[in-house]
Amino acid sequence: MGLEELKKKFKIEVLREGTAVSSKFRLRSGVFAFDVSTGGGFWIGRPTMVWGIRTGGKSTLLAKTISSFQKRCMRCWTRDCKCRSKLQGITVRLDTESDTNFDWYRSLGVNTDETIFQPYRMNTIEETLDVAHGVLEDERVGLLIIDTIAMGAEESELDPKHSVADSSHARRSQIITRWVRKMNQAIGRELNRDHYFVIVVVNQARANMQVTYGGGPTLMAPGAKALEHFCPFIIRLMPGNPIY
Repeated sequence: MGLEELKKKFKIEVLREGTAVSSKFRLRSGVFAFDVSTGGGFWIGRPTMVWGIRTGGKSTLLAKTISSFQKRCMRCWTRDCKCRSKLQGITVRLDTESDTNFDWYRSLGVNTDETIFQPYRMNTIEETLDVAHGVLEDERVGLLIIDTIAMGAEESELDPKHSVADSSHARRSQIITRWVRKMNQAIGRELNRDHYFVIVVVNQARANMQVTYGGGPTLMAPGAKALEHFCPFIIRLMPGNPIY
């Protein structure tokens, strides 16, 4: 079967020089050190994982990023919009920790009265990831935050007969891996119809139990290895230390 027949059968689009995907502006977080360290802020069109220990600055960074996004147009991704009509995007924040302090958010410049969609509580990790996959179909969504992927309980764990001793890291990894595959396809589909957005996956830190005698990193981000391949940018925040 020749190339032309393959392209027709599988509807393959060939990317040629001069027709590459247009590069949009980065979304600046409003935190100077972060924006400089990352070369301009969050990457538009690809996911970023932000992880670190408690009090590392993850929530502050997210609040400042939401505030920065609310001031920008989703068509040109600039604050000084010169479009005929400014397209105000929607922020979707999926909170699995249920500890959002909206008064603190407002003090950091976030408009909590509009253009922000946050369910009251995400019950399970499966529900959180399904919602994250579904909201991308709305072209008004420009910023998707999952905070955090480490805290959501599995559906089986909510069963009263379930024992904590029956929990398995392998099952959580399988759930996240399947979600990564679905999200990767969804991102490509949305970018093909010129729907640009920023995805931030927040993760926590866990002790690396495989390290012995100082032979490697003592901290690690929990979850599937597929999550690391899914996120081109992996940002580690530590209090009192540089951004990695």
